Amino acid sequence: MSQELLCKTAFRFDQPKECPDNLKSLSFDIAKNCDGLPLAIVAIGELLSTEGKDVLEWTRLCDDLSKQLKSNPQFHILYMSKQFCPAAITKGLVKENQEMTLEETAESYLTTLINKSLVQVEWSDSTGRARSCRAHDLMHEVLLSKLEELNLIQSSQANSNGGARFLCIDNNRACDLRRRNGNCQTHSIIFFNLQESHVIVIERLSLNFKLLRELDFENAPLEYIPEEIGNLWHLRYLSLRNSKEKMLPKAIGKLHNMLTLDLKGSLVVEIPDEVRGLCNLQYLVAYSVDHDSRYNIYTDQGIRINGSVIGSLESLEKLYYVDFQSQNGEHFGRELRRLKRLRKLGITKLKSDCGEALCDAISQMHHLHALRISAVKEDEVLELESLSPPPSLHRIRLHGKLMTLPGWISEMENLVEVSLHWSRISDDSLKILGDLPKLLEVWPHEGYDGAELHFEQGKFQKLKFLALRCLYKLEKLVIDRGSLPCLENLLMGPSPLLQEVPNNICNLNCLRTLVFQEMPKEFAKRIMPCEGPDYWKVEQIPNVCFRYETQGMYC
Repeated sequence: MSQELLCKTAFRFDQPKECPDNLKSLSFDIAKNCDGLPLAIVAIGELLSTEGKDVLEWTRLCDDLSKQLKSNPQFHILYMSKQFCPAAITKGLVKENQEMTLEETAESYLTTLINKSLVQVEWSDSTGRARSCRAHDLMHEVLLSKLEELNLIQSSQANSNGGARFLCIDNNRACDLRRRNGNCQTHSIIFFNLQESHVIVIERLSLNFKLLRELDFENAPLEYIPEEIGNLWHLRYLSLRNSKEKMLPKAIGKLHNMLTLDLKGSLVVEIPDEVRGLCNLQYLVAYSVDHDSRYNIYTDQGIRINGSVIGSLESLEKLYYVDFQSQNGEHFGRELRRLKRLRKLGITKLKSDCGEALCDAISQMHHLHALRISAVKEDEVLELESLSPPPSLHRIRLHGKLMTLPGWISEMENLVEVSLHWSRISDDSLKILGDLPKLLEVWPHEGYDGAELHFEQGKFQKLKFLALRCLYKLEKLVIDRGSLPCLENLLMGPSPLLQEVPNNICNLNCLRTLVFQEMPKEFAKRIMPCEGPDYWKVEQIPNVCFRYETQGMYC
């Protein structure tokens, strides 16, 4: 079996008998050296997949394995996989090139690590993107061993000699940073479990950590950052995510090497004009989420920033979210046009009369991958007909009234995700989405106001995830045979006027999860096991769930 697994991994064959004859004996020897360890077999298989059918490389690898696996097979397999990773990974360097940004390059390296089984994907979204990863247990042991050997990371050892490049500081050790003197070689500090603000500690950072490049205060109860942070000239990454920070210091403009400023979940509502000094800034993530109220268009709040400041940040690749300045929409739009490197853009509080100015700006963003536009209120019409989005656009979220789907969406052949929240489309223009060849996710949250929704035969051929949320006027759902053939997850409700599950839902052979939220009890009774007359429609679906809200919580 280990030989079969090795061949499958190396050549991605469904049948191991397709392994070339001249490699069969070698594959047996290699698999035997792996001592039956699945991780080792997969790691070596992935390694061999890059070598193709090169007999010499297979022979060399087999010889090396037999020599190195005598002492500790787990460690050596993982170490050898590491040897075949791109040099930029093993050296900790990611460099931008003309074809890809830093983020895109890093993602390609992560894919390489995943393919070599050095990193495991904990969960990915329906589009296939890895959203959470972890190191394999054996790889974790290797990393800890190497980090200790090289003195790269010190965990809660703030009173040590300062030789580590990376420090992880908990609440009990944070104050010890004040006693550290000298030109410390530390480049990165991560604070965790902080119970106090420790502002004095931050003031001392500029004296004791002159070479600091990364500073992470995620979840820290910090209410303000002192002006002394402007003395950390080498700082490239600053995270205040989910902190209590309300206002950025003006000295932030001195950090000319800053690449990432993460303010997600903080209390910052306005960016100071001094930010124009961050000429190399690539990622500005700054929005808050209100988790205490029912989901509405105000749940995600962007930040305010002057148009002239926006225009000076021409290196930006991610801007999420920023309020569109309605008092001078044309000026704000002109400044936004200068951000030609943007990959991801989120706009909030857009008024109808500013729609054309925003559309003109987006037309200059030829590398845009993801776009979210939210109106200033739920019944504000999004005027987006003049939009000419770039063909690189993969994800689009439109939050606001549309009435009809813009015609240009039919030309977006690379779209994989479409979200229509509070769009209240009342005609059949939603059918446009059914012909998009790569579409994987559709989220119409209060996005459709019609009484009947019809998924026609041959439409939505790649769709995996569909959330029919809050379609309050929906009375009938029709799914033709041959529609939605790849659908895996379907969420429905609340739709109080919908009487029954569509008959052809049992023909969705790939459907794995069906969730009904806040649906009428009579609807639920019809598909209950044994007693429900419509149970036959859902009995082949592995997971069927009902969710109801009680006392502010979903059960």
